[in-house]
Amino acid sequence: MKKQVRGQSSVELVIILAATLFILALVVAFSTEQMSDVTVARMKAEARATVSDLAATADSVYSQGYGARQQVFVRMPGSFDPGNTFIEGHVISIRVRGTDIFAATAAPVAGTLPATSGGKWVWVTASDNGTVVIG
Repeated sequence: MKKQVRGQSSVELVIILAATLFILALVVAFSTEQMSDVTVARMKAEARATVSDLAATADSVYSQGYGARQQVFVRMPGSFDPGNTFIEGHVISIRVRGTDIFAATAAPVAGTLPATSGGKWVWVTASDNGTVVIG
């Protein structure tokens, strides 16, 4: 009889461990997905802050007139698409994970944004032809 009880206890222990591992795997999979969503939201928020700061600085420099120059700190998000990031007309746009994050300016703008991710200082200058040059 005792051998049967030991075998039954071992089987029960294995079943409990398997169920625990299954539940743990579900929790890890769910939390990984949530962390990914949080990371994407953070990158989009960085892009939003960057284009807003650039647009506000461009409008400020434009209102000051020719020769006005100001430096602004921008943070390019980790997985932005440099090929679809642009400054043109009255729009500053950064594409992050397939979503265009943009800001409109009162000033006509031209120039380029950094092609690598991370924080960088960028010059915003009012030119003599009425355009604000960024970069």
